[in-house]
Amino acid sequence: MVVLLVPLACLVFADTQQEWYKVQIETQVLPFYVLAYHNLQNHVLNELLTVDAASLDDTAVGQLVNRLYCAIREVYNSLQQAVLASEQLRVHVSDRLTSSVAQASAYEQDVLDKESAISQVDQALSGALTQLALAEHAVIEKEKAVASADQTVRDAEYAIEQAKKCRGKRSWFSQITRPIVRPIENAIKDVVIKPICSVINYGGIDNAKSRRNDAYNQLQSARAQVEHYRQVGAGHRTTKESLEIQLNGLRSLLANIQVAFQVLQSELTVTMNIAEEVRQMYKNEQSFHDTILTIDQNFLMNNSFLFLI
Repeated sequence: MVVLLVPLACLVFADTQQEWYKVQIETQVLPFYVLAYHNLQNHVLNELLTVDAASLDDTAVGQLVNRLYCAIREVYNSLQQAVLASEQLRVHVSDRLTSSVAQASAYEQDVLDKESAISQVDQALSGALTQLALAEHAVIEKEKAVASADQTVRDAEYAIEQAKKCRGKRSWFSQITRPIVRPIENAIKDVVIKPICSVINYGGIDNAKSRRNDAYNQLQSARAQVEHYRQVGAGHRTTKESLEIQLNGLRSLLANIQVAFQVLQSELTVTMNIAEEVRQMYKNEQSFHDTILTIDQNFLMNNSFLFLI
């Protein structure tokens, strides 16, 4: 007995691609295959196994040959359709495999591009953090400078205030001692009285205030630099997070395509095996078909055709 074998049991259909392949096999290839098996089993093999050649007359022999010819023809046509369908499926799977390779290559390049972009953002972020640290240190130094300038202004203001008080006391002392010490005032005022009070230095306090303003302006500038580099760093972090999300998405897509690629390779191998087996059966049935056409009445009557069983 002829046994038809198709290696379908090994197929495991898990995802969309595999489900599509299962549908193609079940609807495009298997129906012709099953029909050929049915016709061969029921209308050829069973016919030959049950025929009583000794009881056949010429008419019965002619009818048998005609039935066998028609059945073999149906098997032949079904297998021919199965061969064509399996070949079309092979081409389609091969095309999808080629497309999968191209997609995988494109995604691999995209992954490399994103990784390179992330590396560049990392470098920019590192630079911004370095500048931020320097700017924050500068703020500390400028705050110290402002504090020092404030103290200088306070010292200058205090010196002026003390000088004013000293001069006030000196004026009062001069009024009450003038009648007594007038004769000797001119002799001792340059030596004793004048050195006691400091000169009121308004120019010094103006300079101190100017330096304080400069220090304050530099502090504001340093604080602005800190804020600037904070914003730059935040921008780089946001960009990096976005790129990492895109990179993870690309890696996921690439992994899916690689899995699909492996599935397609497996499907292509199975399809080629199916096509080869059906093609071989097609050749066998063609030979069987040609043999039936050459059988004559005497060959059947002598039971010599049974080698075909």
